[in-house]
Amino acid sequence: MLRIIKHSKGILVAMSLCNIAFANECDNFYAVGSNHAAPIAYTDEASGQPQGVAFELFSAISSELKVPVQYLAGVAWSRANAWLDVGEVDVLLGVYSTPEREQKWLLSAPFLEEGSGIFMLSNQISSVKSLQDLQGLRGGAINSSSYGELIDKHKEQLALFYTTSERELFRMLLADRLDYVVAAQWDAHHVLTDMNALQEVSVVPELGDMNTLHIAFSRKTACGKYIEQVNELINQYRASGKIDAWLNTFQRNNVSSH
Repeated sequence: MLRIIKHSKGILVAMSLCNIAFANECDNFYAVGSNHAAPIAYTDEASGQPQGVAFELFSAISSELKVPVQYLAGVAWSRANAWLDVGEVDVLLGVYSTPEREQKWLLSAPFLEEGSGIFMLSNQISSVKSLQDLQGLRGGAINSSSYGELIDKHKEQLALFYTTSERELFRMLLADRLDYVVAAQWDAHHVLTDMNALQEVSVVPELGDMNTLHIAFSRKTACGKYIEQVNELINQYRASGKIDAWLNTFQRNNVSSH
């Protein structure tokens, strides 16, 4: 059985892998998001609490549906993906859409769009115009992450070092242990701002991609039955400007904290 520590505000810290979501009914949502993908989904270092647009959105959805949500903090992204695959959790927050994910998960309507790309030292960026120019270079990316169709379909051809922390990747880039980092736009900006390295690192203009962000439901639990209602609420929140307001708030919070 999973051992969990219950905190205030419905937050759970996962201590060991377990079956928490297998059930015939959906009395609670067990949800997880990234630890590092500010401003979309991240763990606040001071409080240890999940923060970001995706958590605000799903908390509002949970309230509207009158189904309590409990968040699991401190879960590596690759493990969170694996848990959703088998129904250990009901919901994964802030995922990009890919053909593989559309097959294995139930993806909501998009709630935001986000850019992703190849980040290099600013004084070396002019040497790369295409993915072919990355052949033989040392790259880094996050385990189990998607970066959009352009990059995903060529990942197998790239020499990528995988880890769980964008901060580690950008430290390696600045230390000349990597030649490039594959990352989401907002996440990279947050990390580089924190490291005071925005001028030293730039994105390759020719290799950017736009991706839609979604809430993913496991096909192995009963909570997927709410997908149509979730989509309606997402569309309402987008139309009203509520999601953009959350985004602006978390972007300001992350800038002001550095």
